[in-house]
Amino acid sequence: APDVGAFALWVLLAMAAACVLAILLACAWLPWPACPRLRAVLTPDYSVAYAGSNLVNSLAGEADKLAVYRLTSADQTGIYSATTRIMAAFAIPFGALIQSRSHHLFALGTAIGPGHMQFLRRYAMGFAGYGVICVLVSLLAAPYLVRWLGPGFEAGGALVAILAFWVPLNGFRQLVGSLLTTSDRAWRRSFSDILTTGVFVVAALVLVPANGVTGAAEAKLAAEFIGLMATFLIFMHARKTSR
Repeated sequence: APDVGAFALWVLLAMAAACVLAILLACAWLPWPACPRLRAVLTPDYSVAYAGSNLVNSLAGEADKLAVYRLTSADQTGIYSATTRIMAAFAIPFGALIQSRSHHLFALGTAIGPGHMQFLRRYAMGFAGYGVICVLVSLLAAPYLVRWLGPGFEAGGALVAILAFWVPLNGFRQLVGSLLTTSDRAWRRSFSDILTTGVFVVAALVLVPANGVTGAAEAKLAAEFIGLMATFLIFMHARKTSR
């Protein structure tokens, strides 16, 4: 029988090796950034806020699975986890693109101005186009995905159809959130992440008993939408007060 503990250990060792390799390659090949805001970014207060924001974001991304496990069962949580992991892969390009442009955002400074709005408009168009493609591909691939996952994952098709719309919402929330993080407002980004997780838990308490694991996907979609709206309102308030 497969040893789950051994598998988890190998995953941990592989991640550690990949982390060390990435650091070595970065130190060897990448130049140190000549960003005028670099000293401000490396101050203890901002470094803690930036790291804390990333930590909250990561924990918020995993909290839904624990909530689903508490509300359903191990097999239902397995279906939910598998489909959410697959759909999260569609959202990876959002984060990768934002990370590649973070030096540009840091260079814009803490006052939200025309440069931030130009960045938002430009990338929002690209994110929208990619989001539509993700939705179409997910809806078309859902039946084949269920076959690929195998017996016991028949409910995964409905989850994929629902979570397909989560992908563009998550992309837009990452986009707006990046403007908060790189303008010295990391804790406000953390607040939006915590709010999104809280909304998911409340929605799951209502929808999961009624609809099962499908209700968990519906709760995740609803929480992402509310989280996006909250993040956008926080950003607009920050823009108004930074003038």
